[in-house]
Amino acid sequence: ATDDYRTCAVGAVDGNTTGWPIASFSSRGPTYCTPGGGAFIKPNISAPGVNVRSASPGGTYRYLDGTSMASPHVNGVVALIRQACPSLTVTDVKQAIYQTAVDKGTPGKDNAYGWGVIDAYAAVQQALSMCGPHPPRADDTSYQVAVNTPTTLTLLARDEEGYRNLMRLSSR
Repeated sequence: ATDDYRTCAVGAVDGNTTGWPIASFSSRGPTYCTPGGGAFIKPNISAPGVNVRSASPGGTYRYLDGTSMASPHVNGVVALIRQACPSLTVTDVKQAIYQTAVDKGTPGKDNAYGWGVIDAYAAVQQALSMCGPHPPRADDTSYQVAVNTPTTLTLLARDEEGYRNLMRLSSR
């Protein structure tokens, strides 16, 4: 959410049924919980929420229904987007999700599906197109050597055009 009013409501669809129908228990808009009391379209986005495999107490799994099963799908896509492009704002992340949703129901944003059913792959691809150059990444690997052992560390990097940059650090 960017403030108390601009939250992200998630609807539930039956991802196991052709056409991804909205679940019978999924709340539908409009909502009147707005600063001026006027109607506002909710949910914002939909995700699978019927017969979803979920962790259960005792280290087991079971199948559950609910918007509480749909919301983790959206949270997972947000995490993937943030990993792909950490510099995106909350508004940018929401834009990537909403613009790439598979439109269902009434064309455009509606009070059953919101912008549509979330598409994780398309949302991450959209996010990647929205962010600038990626910062360098390195493997987090550690090695131990005995004290006073001569060591050489070699770093190899490639820039966006594929040019190699090599740096060697040595201790004696």
